[in-house]
Amino acid sequence: MNLPTEQKGALVNDCENELVDPVNELSEGSPLVEDCYKLADSIPGSHTWYAYGHQQKTLKTNGTCAFGVENVGSGWGTAAKIGNDDIRKAVWLAIDQHGALVNGVKRIAAKGTMQCQQEADPIKRRILAVNWSVYHSK
Repeated sequence: MNLPTEQKGALVNDCENELVDPVNELSEGSPLVEDCYKLADSIPGSHTWYAYGHQQKTLKTNGTCAFGVENVGSGWGTAAKIGNDDIRKAVWLAIDQHGALVNGVKRIAAKGTMQCQQEADPIKRRILAVNWSVYHSK
């Protein structure tokens, strides 16, 4: 995977390091790869996001690119934690594996699953399934 080497702030990893291979959802309406790189690079250091229930939540956008998650491993009252570096890794993996030219323009759209920590369970380290996706911000 071709990852940028410069990081901003502390890395927060609330999800397991191994990401399941993303599914390609590339089309003519997919976001621009350049916008998705900028999205990943603009994520603040030392930050954690929370995903509650079974509802898609957009965590970050830049230009045409959006990154969102859905906590599918718990009920409505339980949150999964997603760290800044977890988002970066998912976006970079999607670009690395599925970024492609569509009518002469480099685009990306992909989705996958990662296993993330439950918010209120730091000692037992219960892991929750989180679906993530890179999509057009509309």
